[in-house]
Amino acid sequence: MEVGPLAQVLISYLAGRPEAKKLVDDTLAAVGQAGNPTILLSNLGRIAARVIKAKINSDNALRWATELLDNMGKGETQVYEELDFSKDGTGQSGWDAPRGSLAHYTKLSGGKIGTYAAVPPSNWNLSPRDDKGVRGPVEQALVGIPVVDPTKPLEILRTVHTFDP
Repeated sequence: MEVGPLAQVLISYLAGRPEAKKLVDDTLAAVGQAGNPTILLSNLGRIAARVIKAKINSDNALRWATELLDNMGKGETQVYEELDFSKDGTGQSGWDAPRGSLAHYTKLSGGKIGTYAAVPPSNWNLSPRDDKGVRGPVEQALVGIPVVDPTKPLEILRTVHTFDP
C-alpha cells in the first residue's frame, strides 16, 4: 500500500475535503486534464501531490499557529505537559514524514526503553509482493514504463525517485 503524499491527497480528494478538491481540480485544469484524477496515478501525480500536500500543510500550520497564539493569549492553552517515564508501559506514535507515514513503537521497562521499532514509509512503498502476489507500490508503478536505453534505464530511476526512497 502506498503511504506517500499521493495516497494522502487522493484520499482527501475522494473524501471531498474542500481544500484538496480545489487544489487537485485546479492542478488538473492547469495541466489540461480537468476532470481526470486518474492522471495522478503517475510520476506527475506523485510530484504534484507533494506540492499540493505542502500547500495544504502550510495553510493549516498558519491557521493552527494563529489559533494557538489567540488561545494562549486567553490563557486557554497548555503548551507543555510533564510526563512520568518511570513506569513500565508501551507506546506508539506516528509522524507524517514528507515521503509518507512513519510509525514508532516502544516498550518502557524500569524507566528505560526496553524495545523500540520504527516502520518508515520506504518499508511500505518499496515492499515486495505479498503472499497473494500483489505488487508493492514501486514495483506496480514500474509496470509498463518504457525504457529507451536498457544500459541507462533513466525512466526507472525517475519513477523510483518519485517515491523519495
